[in-house]
Amino acid sequence: MKRLVVQIFSCAITLTLVIYMACNKKSLNVPSPTQSEGTYFTNEAEFRTAIMGAYSVLIDFYSSSNAGGGFGNAELQAWYLPGDDLTIGNGNSFELFKGLSSADPTINQLWKSCYIMIGRANKILEKAESAPVNVFTTLGM
Repeated sequence: MKRLVVQIFSCAITLTLVIYMACNKKSLNVPSPTQSEGTYFTNEAEFRTAIMGAYSVLIDFYSSSNAGGGFGNAELQAWYLPGDDLTIGNGNSFELFKGLSSADPTINQLWKSCYIMIGRANKILEKAESAPVNVFTTLGM
């Protein structure tokens, strides 16, 4: 009986501390971000960083833990679709070209990754067109 009282008391103290720490007002004061889309694209280095961010989506094509839930090489499988010369031997839908639709998670992840990259690249081009000429110091940029 005494052991049960000690366990209940320990749980009550732990719960009280967790609630107190979760409701701490100091942890609610999060500073606002210093960079925004309107203030970011001010020099060539920032444009280069943004370009790297646009191309970083290419990692999804070969990653084993991509944004689609970790399908492995989901996009790589979809690139095999146009070719007849590759066979897997297990009769899956990619080999038979049967039953494939946009609802297929592999195809869906491929299109998501492509459109994320296109959206980022378009934003960079939009900002580059409206940037002052003196922002770019490298020839051809």
